[in-house]
Amino acid sequence: MSKAHKDIKFSPERIKNSANAHRGLKRSEKTKKKMSANQKGFKNSNWKNGRYKKKGYVFILKPDHPFANSLGYVREHRLIIESQIGRPLLPKEEAHHLGEKDDNRPHMLMAFVNQATHNRFEKNCPIKPSNIIFDGRHLKSP
Repeated sequence: MSKAHKDIKFSPERIKNSANAHRGLKRSEKTKKKMSANQKGFKNSNWKNGRYKKKGYVFILKPDHPFANSLGYVREHRLIIESQIGRPLLPKEEAHHLGEKDDNRPHMLMAFVNQATHNRFEKNCPIKPSNIIFDGRHLKSP
């Protein structure tokens, strides 16, 4: 309360009305039904039948995957690498795109044993072949 209103006594009704003033518009039931009908069929432009893109990465709905996020989605590049190596990637194992983040073709992906090895690869430092889990560069491009 400002200093100007410090000594003013407000009625309980005025206090109640001022408290509700910033809670949004009061809408009739008819208006609420119209708004609800307009939202049906609306989908986020990034979402396509169990797939969506966020920050360039493609996510696939796989709620039973051991490393799915809280919404049940897994990054598609991890799923593709897992199918190539025949096992789930561990949380510490890092995937790398050789091109754009949404280009998830196997020959455009790599996987490393940890973040440090991934960083060394990105800085063009030498890395041991044993630190590379999957190298899509050795696959033939389609």
